[in-house]
Amino acid sequence: KLIKTKVSYNDLPHWFKKQTKNLAQKDKNLFVNTFFKEPNLHLVFKGKKEFEKFEEKIIKTSQNSGFLKNKKKIDEIISYKDGNWWVQDFSSSLPLSSITKLNKYKKFLDMCAAPGGKSFQILSKNLNITLNDKSKIRIQLMKNNLDRLKFSPKIINENFENLDRNKKFDFIILDAPCSSIGTIRKNPEIFFKSRKPEITKLVHIQSRMLKKASEILEPNGIILYMVCSFLYIETYQQIENFLKETKNFRLEKFTVSSKLFEYSKLIKNSCILTVPNYISGNTIDGYFAALLKNVE
Repeated sequence: KLIKTKVSYNDLPHWFKKQTKNLAQKDKNLFVNTFFKEPNLHLVFKGKKEFEKFEEKIIKTSQNSGFLKNKKKIDEIISYKDGNWWVQDFSSSLPLSSITKLNKYKKFLDMCAAPGGKSFQILSKNLNITLNDKSKIRIQLMKNNLDRLKFSPKIINENFENLDRNKKFDFIILDAPCSSIGTIRKNPEIFFKSRKPEITKLVHIQSRMLKKASEILEPNGIILYMVCSFLYIETYQQIENFLKETKNFRLEKFTVSSKLFEYSKLIKNSCILTVPNYISGNTIDGYFAALLKNVE
């Protein structure tokens, strides 16, 4: 016989409660009621044409993305081998899918590219992007997907601090290492490890990565800073600190097109912020994204 246990916010680990004291009560309630739900598969397609010929039932989230309606292993879906789509959480895909004029940027860099979803979004628009990751193992896994998707971008394997200062980009995607608390549904062990996440260390790395990105960005270029977290210290506070220390940058407001209007509620204080939540009746990860413009 199954015994149902109701978890309250006060039952959660002390470190988590300390880091979420800035969270609105409604978001705390939302987290407690959803963090244990099974994650749903969200697929992003190369384009509208590939989306429309997909053979499985799908709940549309944009012209080229949606949730898989019926549970299935992805490699059992016939079109998987055709390389027309990839798996990417809705929250992870939303920031780039909501930017309407990406093609005005000519040189993209994904600083921590693996597993590759954000880069695939850029590549599907036939734009020029360099993919960097410090892990050779993660790069190999990403290459397997790139081969399946028939993409062949330039890939580099550098620690972010060793990226060439003379090589400039006008759009940098920085999906920085973080506590990963937004992915709690996929990684429930976050709450059960004997050691809490090393948040202070992670925040320091995020700060250094932002500084490096600012040094290799062209004037009028954009840094898209992202973390799969909703903790204040890794999100708004990190951006506030960066803007205080880097005078030639400003925060650009995220807007969503009229076609994606229902997602406008996910824009808070000019940034995208999601706590583990539902969209179209399907689960999405907690995520944060901010657009930082070099106005030098």
